[in-house]
Amino acid sequence: MTKKVLYSIFMGVLILNILSAQTRVYTGKVIDKSTGLALQGATIAANQTAVFTDELGRFEIELPDSVQRIIIKLVGYNERSLTLSEVLNLEIALELASYMLSTTVITSSRFEKPLAESPVSISVIKAGTADRLSTSSSSQLLDRVPGVQIIDGQANIRGGSGYSYGAGSRVLLLLDDLPVLNPDAGYPNWDDLPLENLGQIEILKGASSSLYGSSAMNGIIHFRTNFPGSEPFTSISLIPKIYLNPTSNKQWWGTDSTLFRPYEGIVNFVHRKKYRSLDLSASGSFTTKVGYNKEHNSDNARIHILTRKRIHDRLIINLGINYNQGKSSSFFYWKDNAYFEGAPGSSSSSTKTRFTIDPSLNYESKKGYQHKIKTRFYHVFNGADNNQENKSNNIYSEYQIGKSIHNLGMQCLAGVLYIQSWTKAKLYSDTRFIHRNLAFFGQIEKKFFNRLILSGGIRYESYQIKGPESLQGVAIDPKVTEDSSLFRFGLNCRVLKATYFRASYGQGYRFPTIAEKFISTKAGGLSIVPNPNLHSERGSSFELGLKQLLKIGNLEGLFDFSVFQSRYYDMMEFVLNNQLQFQSRNIGDTEIKGFELEMLSRIQYGKTKLSFGAGYTFINPRYLEFDLAGKQLPINGRDTASRAKQNAANSSSDENILKYRSKHLFRSDFQLDYKSFYTGLSFNYASHMHAIDWLFELNVFIKGIKDYRLEHNHGYRVYDFRIGYHFPHLDVQFNVDNLFNEDYSIRPGILNAPRNLTLRGTYMF
Repeated sequence: MTKKVLYSIFMGVLILNILSAQTRVYTGKVIDKSTGLALQGATIAANQTAVFTDELGRFEIELPDSVQRIIIKLVGYNERSLTLSEVLNLEIALELASYMLSTTVITSSRFEKPLAESPVSISVIKAGTADRLSTSSSSQLLDRVPGVQIIDGQANIRGGSGYSYGAGSRVLLLLDDLPVLNPDAGYPNWDDLPLENLGQIEILKGASSSLYGSSAMNGIIHFRTNFPGSEPFTSISLIPKIYLNPTSNKQWWGTDSTLFRPYEGIVNFVHRKKYRSLDLSASGSFTTKVGYNKEHNSDNARIHILTRKRIHDRLIINLGINYNQGKSSSFFYWKDNAYFEGAPGSSSSSTKTRFTIDPSLNYESKKGYQHKIKTRFYHVFNGADNNQENKSNNIYSEYQIGKSIHNLGMQCLAGVLYIQSWTKAKLYSDTRFIHRNLAFFGQIEKKFFNRLILSGGIRYESYQIKGPESLQGVAIDPKVTEDSSLFRFGLNCRVLKATYFRASYGQGYRFPTIAEKFISTKAGGLSIVPNPNLHSERGSSFELGLKQLLKIGNLEGLFDFSVFQSRYYDMMEFVLNNQLQFQSRNIGDTEIKGFELEMLSRIQYGKTKLSFGAGYTFINPRYLEFDLAGKQLPINGRDTASRAKQNAANSSSDENILKYRSKHLFRSDFQLDYKSFYTGLSFNYASHMHAIDWLFELNVFIKGIKDYRLEHNHGYRVYDFRIGYHFPHLDVQFNVDNLFNEDYSIRPGILNAPRNLTLRGTYMF
């Protein structure tokens, strides 16, 4: 081969390399196909290069000429693959994934992802659901979710919690990624949630302590507020409600009264708008109520403000403020069988002031590392009578670092948090307590073959309470310290095009709250006393699930089936001691097995749309230590008996079943939309609560509970009806809740609402 030929070959290869090394800058914009709105955060990827769209949906990517195709992805939308000739300075329209797949969640992994890819069961309440129910009560909204039951304000997911007199929730409540349980009692204040500005609520079912900490032992309820879209939004709602006479005719307001009835009045406002680089989301709710249960009255005002400032493309700072002030009164139990009045001495009243201040920061480095600093100051003051006043201040601080390694299909997250609370309360023997919590956590997710996702997480947590050296004249340990390490594992596999299999295992760990260890109060003839020796409970949950999506013509559907098992070790529960006083104690080991079936569907013909959702949950909650011989124990012999005998003695049932649980739950909702008209019907069923506290059926302290439970031993079946119309700037809706006027009681000793009528008018500017 001559030198000339070799030289020609060399020059040709050199020219090809130079040409292939030439790059070009491509720009474009990504929008929603149906609305035309810009999509922020979409990924544009090619070869080893990836960029994200900004808040206006724009992107700029530099690629070598050898690259011919790019991929555009965004969670909740169908992926698109385009040649570069189709991209240059054009709008790229992404189409929403299937209606059932377009929902994204963040709670299961702290990364936003499609609901179908979650390794654990998650139910989602969408924005607008609160309007559909015409309610200002988050607990009423959650009571419509499959597997969830709210018992006198306490959340119970798949039987993991019963009723603990307002202390020690096993379900963690989050507001925009930060916990908002009452610092001293671990109690959810549902009135603090800005329901009028709901983005969505994510309900994670199962132990999640390894990712979120102590109170997430039974699950998580994550309330996410709504940020402004491309168009400003302002609305004001007026919602009056009246209660009608119950079937029993035992109402306190009189059967012949037409001049006065129990009522509720709500005024809500919402304002969301983008101001260049600043996003503002503000809302407020003002409520006044004269309750159907006598003296269950309240006046409440709440303001919520959330701002987001984009300093530049990679740095965002946020500030949230939530303020709630009001007064309320209530009674603990009725005066007799099925009366809407309280027993003498069981009433209490209080004033409250609660607020949170939430500064946070999100920063993404040039190498794609995501840094988050989240903080919250939480102040609670309850000016209650009956020596139940309490005051707490809480500081929460958390740092996270995350990284998405796209070419490896991997997401990594690590973090550290520190929480400290100061509590002083007459409720806790008029003493001062300092509680602190330190934790380190990490998790990793890896996707294989674009079908299989494996995830794992670990958490170390340390807990400490500092208190007095003596309590009610008895010497106690002034400083209690505990720590624990927790693990979780999960997988999600897309076995067919629209079939997803999941499996998960999670460990739980819950420290006792200050209220559980140190509460000292009275409710009518009942006393609740402290237990400084109470120690933590542990647990675990295991789940297998299958999610199937279906599309036949205009019909879209989703079926989800799961089986689960939860174990709790040294479970905490309020029980009776030798002096007929309630006291929180470790009752031993428990187990809950069950299954859940959930279905969603939607079909549309022209301007007519039918939507249906339903869910059935079965649980078998039982003590692992239960001996009916305990039924024969005298009162003064219980404290020295075995746990198995104590558990049987403290239950009203001879069946081995945990207290305050319903084995069967069914929820369904149907809605018909035609043009601007809509109507709907929802149905709630819970089977009879077989076991409650033995003392409640004695007819000594609380009258009529046993008679009522014998008569109403079928659970409850409640229907709610709605009808409404969308005018151009006005929504008008009429609701009839408890349509057939069911007489029912979820928590023994207090009645639920009789039939009631609500009118909602929402004007949108």
